[in-house]
Amino acid sequence: MNRQALFPLPWEHVRISTGRYAVSDLRLVLLDNGAVQAEVALYDLAPIQVPRTLVERLTGIGTLTITSTRQTGQTLRIRGVSGARQHAIHLNLLVADLLGTPPGNDITSQPLPAL
Repeated sequence: MNRQALFPLPWEHVRISTGRYAVSDLRLVLLDNGAVQAEVALYDLAPIQVPRTLVERLTGIGTLTITSTRQTGQTLRIRGVSGARQHAIHLNLLVADLLGTPPGNDITSQPLPAL
């Protein structure tokens, strides 16, 4: 079966789509040339994190770490994201909005870099 045809499903509404990941009203998927490589259901999504490294603090280029809350869940990483903290905050707020829940307290633990 062609995995590329699995996103978006006919009943999904795509909220964000980049070349590397996409978010629908049901799931977050990692993409590689438009093909689905991995996915996490939104209701299984832990807050998206950006590990603090020297390179990330100096350049703003970091890794988005996406973790499933399931016990057997996987951890997905999107490396080399420009403005990684902004992407993490935006994704966390979008997921909270789609789920109808307030954003977690760790939103505030992701400070935006000073301009």
